[in-house]
Amino acid sequence: MRPARNYLAFVIGACLLLALIFCVTAKIEYLTTSEITKGKVVRLNSGVHHPEVSFEARDGQIYVLSMSSLSGVNPGESVRVRYTEDDPVTSASIDSLADIWMGILLLAILTACFIVGGMRGLPFKGDTRE
Repeated sequence: MRPARNYLAFVIGACLLLALIFCVTAKIEYLTTSEITKGKVVRLNSGVHHPEVSFEARDGQIYVLSMSSLSGVNPGESVRVRYTEDDPVTSASIDSLADIWMGILLLAILTACFIVGGMRGLPFKGDTRE
């Protein structure tokens, strides 16, 4: 007898896999085309994970932007900032391994859970089918 499959979970996992591939591709492109500079934490907006960072772009313009960071930072601390030259305002982020890859790692875990759950035939919570 063939084991039962949860096709809905498998389809959701497949869609998440496509999203994951798109996100990884976009992140790799961002990492290969972006600039890195030194920034300074000016102040904290809402705790140590939401600093306002000042940095000078390659064109000489100084930006002061709100960012977020998984690792806590303090005012006056130096941080590496990664940004794209054509749009530093919306692309700037703190350059740390956790800040760059954590979202993609969580998406990968969620994708794996749906695909494995769908292949093993695990029901959704509250599913009363037998």
